[in-house]
Amino acid sequence: MDTMLKKIPKPVRPENDDCCGGGSCCPCVWDAYFNQLSLWEEQQIKKPASKANGDTEEVK
Repeated sequence: MDTMLKKIPKPVRPENDDCCGGGSCCPCVWDAYFNQLSLWEEQQIKKPASKANGDTEEVK
């Protein structure tokens, strides 16, 4: 079975005024950001080394 992994785009950091600052929002925009950032970082670690370095040419 061939499964395609969905590429997670690097999350955009929330603006300072995106958060109410009161600490009562659940989930907070920062919670969502850090969750997505963790998933994105994990995806980057799992990338094959050749793709992570941007190598696209074959070695002859």
